[in-house]
Amino acid sequence: MNLADNLKKIRKDNNLSQEDLAEKLGVSRQSVSKWESGLAYPEMDKVLQICKMFDVKLDDLLNNDINKLEKENKSKINISKYVDDFLGFFRKTIDMFTNMKVRDIIKCAIEQIIIIFILTIILKIFGGVLNDILRNILFFLNDKTYDIIYNIFSSLYFVISAIIIVIIVVHIFKTRYLDYYKEEEKIESKKDDSKEEIKEEKKEEKIIIRDPEHSGDKFVSALFKVLLIVLKIFLLSFVGFLCFTFVGFVICFVLSFMFIKTGTFFVGIILSILACLLVVFIFLNLLYHFYINTKPKFTLLGLAFLLALISFGIGCGLLVYNIPKFDLIDTNDKKYYTTEKKTYDMTDDMMMSGYGYILDYKEADSNDVVIECRHPKLYGVSIEKNDNYIYIKRKVNNEMDIVRQVIYDINKKTIVNYDNVKVTVYTSKENIEKLKENKEKERLKSYEKNNHDLEQRLEQKEEKINELESRIEKLES
Repeated sequence: MNLADNLKKIRKDNNLSQEDLAEKLGVSRQSVSKWESGLAYPEMDKVLQICKMFDVKLDDLLNNDINKLEKENKSKINISKYVDDFLGFFRKTIDMFTNMKVRDIIKCAIEQIIIIFILTIILKIFGGVLNDILRNILFFLNDKTYDIIYNIFSSLYFVISAIIIVIIVVHIFKTRYLDYYKEEEKIESKKDDSKEEIKEEKKEEKIIIRDPEHSGDKFVSALFKVLLIVLKIFLLSFVGFLCFTFVGFVICFVLSFMFIKTGTFFVGIILSILACLLVVFIFLNLLYHFYINTKPKFTLLGLAFLLALISFGIGCGLLVYNIPKFDLIDTNDKKYYTTEKKTYDMTDDMMMSGYGYILDYKEADSNDVVIECRHPKLYGVSIEKNDNYIYIKRKVNNEMDIVRQVIYDINKKTIVNYDNVKVTVYTSKENIEKLKENKEKERLKSYEKNNHDLEQRLEQKEEKINELESRIEKLES
């Protein structure tokens, strides 16, 4: 920034026209205009006169950016005010407690403790609710990843809660006590020389102005700013989740056109997804204005929310109206399901596993073990025996065949559970009890093995602890 820009800014900051400045400096208005446009430069005596008149350093006027310097000085002044107010708060608190009775001090302390206790309980309950919401949102993550995210959110919530408690307690303390504490000025005596009488002045009380500009401490405002920054960081993850949700609803909106043949059912899907998109957009808009510290257009957002409610209501109504029109196919329908059987000789150590499928045991006259598996035709089921172990698992050749078939069935208003596998075991009553007994023994054996492994790990940790304790003793000695 050059002399011309600095001169123009100084003149405008002091509400002077070019004529006014020219009159003060004893020059013509055209000269001032040329100085501000950079076409000419004032003489050194005029420059020194400007510096003296507006209390500006010569180097700052000629070489520096006065606007930037003013901002830096203002920032330094604000920080100084925060520190002074912070120290003043403690000074006034100490003065107040010094002049209070012991009974009043105890009453004040108990009141603050009760407030902290109540706020802690409220924030603890709210934290439990947030924990449940977080667990439901992140249910698809593994335990390790969830623990990391949970610890991050817990730390942020603890910091936010602590700041909230400090702000509320300080504000209540200031409102209930400090604002009502009045400093009495010392009594001064004045001696009248003529009458030699001592006049005692009346005690003057400090007036408390109930105005945020005067009574609001700067450091309380600083605490609010810190809370706002932490809250923005905390909500940043929620913004990411909302963006991910918005993209997901857009994908669902596009994919819903695969079911256009369902008629009004398709219209219900479209309206419901559009309502969800509107709601997510409203939240994103509110958070955006919160971050940039601007006021959102609540009228438009209210209309959008009303439109979302209407769309969601109509969409859900159409879905509920059309769902009874769908045909639900069970496992007995030979058009969609097929049956596979295998027979094995019973042995004393035979066991079975359905790998997630429910095994239904039924008594039969034969001692052989007959396994009947009914499954959808789209994929096969493998019934295999390895030594004494019989296991059943699904085998799929092409997952896209199932996706295409599901889309086709929904367009035909048909619902088929392609993950529905029914496994039935036919054998004698003694064999059924033996199979269940062998399975229970295997479960107990696995449980004991896990316990043994856990005990070994605990022993290793204890040995490590003992080793570290011995090292500490050596170092201390």
